Amino acid sequence: MQNTMTRREFVKIAGITGGAMLFGSSLLNYAFATPRIDIQGFFSTQKLSNGVEIPRYGMSACKHILSAAKDGAQVVLESLKAGYKYIEAHGAASEAGDAYVLSQLPRQDVFLSLQLPKGISTEDEVLEAFNDGLAKMKTDYLDLVLVEIAEAKGRASWLEVTMEVWHAVEKLYKEKRVRAIAIANLKAEQLDEFFELCEIKPMVSQLDISVFTLDHANKVFIEKLQNRKIVVSTAVVLGDAGYAHNPILQKIAQKHNKTGAQVALRWSLQSGFITLPKAENIEQVREFADIFDFALDARDMKAISHLHEKPKK
Repeated sequence: MQNTMTRREFVKIAGITGGAMLFGSSLLNYAFATPRIDIQGFFSTQKLSNGVEIPRYGMSACKHILSAAKDGAQVVLESLKAGYKYIEAHGAASEAGDAYVLSQLPRQDVFLSLQLPKGISTEDEVLEAFNDGLAKMKTDYLDLVLVEIAEAKGRASWLEVTMEVWHAVEKLYKEKRVRAIAIANLKAEQLDEFFELCEIKPMVSQLDISVFTLDHANKVFIEKLQNRKIVVSTAVVLGDAGYAHNPILQKIAQKHNKTGAQVALRWSLQSGFITLPKAENIEQVREFADIFDFALDARDMKAISHLHEKPKK
């Protein structure tokens, strides 16, 4: 008698990503609703297309968020002391650099990333911003540089401005001043035009992903990026703090004796995203660090996968 393979067996053998592309939205939703990433604490890494190992979990040193702290550098330092291996300087390069020096950690033990200022549009501006960030972060190379998709400027389209910036970043990569390069806020309708003009494809695409925004269209876009060997990251996984009041997140948090924020962060990691929360104080640093002693089960992940359909409060 011929054996019949069940759907579960097929997904296990064929791989959930490929299966999702073959069988459409139902299996695509299943992929994002099922824990499928083995997470070994702060030491968990993912290999980029160029072979660089990037930590799956880190901290985004955001100037706007850290402005609420008395000493932003101390908040970043506490992140390193807590075990974070990845610091992304988002307007807070000085704070990140001071914390790195004070930590006395070997350079190879810290993944340092810099997001270039929004609005730069020329090669000279890229070089100036990069050198300034490098000096403030007190290092002679960066592990990753992140640039945003530019807006149109004068007669130049978004694509023309973005490509001038991107080609400048490619040059930094060729000169080995940065180990990997990333693009932020790339939209699905921009994907093909951008990739066609890239000499060096981005290794990482940072998107605005949270438990409240990951709808079907975003899932399809993420699959396209992953099929191009682009790793997806998010620095806004906690969204607009709606997690603090959402009844579904709170119910799941109570089940695991965790907070809504910890559940949202764990969801992001188990969904396969490089996850970079923004902490505004030392208490949040410690809260966000305490997510490795529990795991969301398939029912939890499935419930969270529908949050974009429901009111936040």
